[in-house]
Amino acid sequence: MAALLSAGALEDEAALYSKEGETVSVVDVSTGGSAYHFALFSDLEGVVLKEVPGGFEEVNDSAELSRAIAAYQDHVFGGLGLDSLSDVNAELEYFLDLVYPCWFGLNHWSTRTGSKFFIYTLAGPNIYPHSHAVLDDLAACPPLMNESMSRVNQSFQNLQGFVEAGDADGVLQSFSLIHSELDVMGEHYDNLSFIQSEIILEWGTNMFYTNGAWRLCDKDAEVDASIEVLKSLVSVGNRVPSDELAARINEQLAERTPIAERRRIIRTREGALSDIQNATERVSSLFSSSSLALTELNNKLSELESVYSDLEATTSLDQARECEVAFDAKKEEVYFILEGYDEFYSYYNDSAYFIGQADENVAEAVKKYGSNDERVTELQSELQGLRSQLAVAQNKLAEGAAPEVKVLLEGITMNATALSTRAAEMQPRENELDLVLVGGVVLLFLSAAGIFIYFKKYKEENAATIDIRELNNASNQPPSSRTMEPGNE
Repeated sequence: MAALLSAGALEDEAALYSKEGETVSVVDVSTGGSAYHFALFSDLEGVVLKEVPGGFEEVNDSAELSRAIAAYQDHVFGGLGLDSLSDVNAELEYFLDLVYPCWFGLNHWSTRTGSKFFIYTLAGPNIYPHSHAVLDDLAACPPLMNESMSRVNQSFQNLQGFVEAGDADGVLQSFSLIHSELDVMGEHYDNLSFIQSEIILEWGTNMFYTNGAWRLCDKDAEVDASIEVLKSLVSVGNRVPSDELAARINEQLAERTPIAERRRIIRTREGALSDIQNATERVSSLFSSSSLALTELNNKLSELESVYSDLEATTSLDQARECEVAFDAKKEEVYFILEGYDEFYSYYNDSAYFIGQADENVAEAVKKYGSNDERVTELQSELQGLRSQLAVAQNKLAEGAAPEVKVLLEGITMNATALSTRAAEMQPRENELDLVLVGGVVLLFLSAAGIFIYFKKYKEENAATIDIRELNNASNQPPSSRTMEPGNE
């Protein structure tokens, strides 16, 4: 899975450098323990990348690029179709057999400046105007064709040596030379054919029957077809020798780096925008149960999305960098608000929860004691005040979280908790009266008991004192005299 992810990441990175309509492919090579990735755009090498911590970077050091290219050329060598050299040799012999008679016939006359043909034509331009007009070309073209044929033959001989040595650059150079020389030989053949046709107009075809054979340039179609076959056999597409490849890559790198950098800026900001959108959705869902619309957050997010749209619409790296600065600044604004909501949500949630608990307990108190009970009325009034405070907090949250919201929510939670407890523990009025009465009776009883005990003790003490005095008085006084009433004796 890691390898697949790495390959996908590499292809994504390479695609950053592509132009509209281009296909993108990657060729991987290794040398000296390092891996290099050649990005090809419509089969044309454009950028060399290497993996670094956190991603990929361009290879632009000349020495390192040379090492990477050498490894790449060795890799390419196996795909050059070198097993078809015998076909190239056979087709080349066939091609030379086609052009040789033409070249031989004209070369024969180009070197015979003392011949009747040459003297008469040179002396009679009005008599032999066609032949006279091509005399200079007759002298120049056959040697040129001969040089081309020699170069093609030599290149093929070199090619066989490079294949045996496994020299990719040598093979590519030989193929390239043969390929380009075929086009030159085609032009030379056309020129020779035209020269011959002009001479034949005035001197006839017998001019070109030499050394017992016809030497005519009458194989135009066959020559053209053979050239195409040979070109296909030696074609290596856009493959070029190492020095040319290095120049190509440096040129392409300079052209494509700004394209990639602009796209990299967009890609990075696209990821950041996606993260913020997800975070906004998450935070909004937290507050959704309270139907709280986070207006300021949504407005800031819309502004950020607008800046990103401007970034996508840029056409140059400079424009992208300007939008990048604007995007990053706006992103920080949104993150600041998001962090505030994350911090204050727990406070808000606690406040809403305990107001809900208080609401339930106050409602239960209303059911038990009625709304005319001044205690219930007081609880309802306090509850309404807490709701109003929560509404204020909600408005502040909608406008963007602020530090004072935390203090407000903490106060609401504390007061709602106290209110909920009071409502839950409220007792009926008669219970309160019974307690007063019981307390009063107990107090009176205790008072009466105390008085009774006090007076009882006091009486006992006084009674004891009187008896003693009375006894004392009785012993110290004389007996009382008695008066006898008449008739009582």
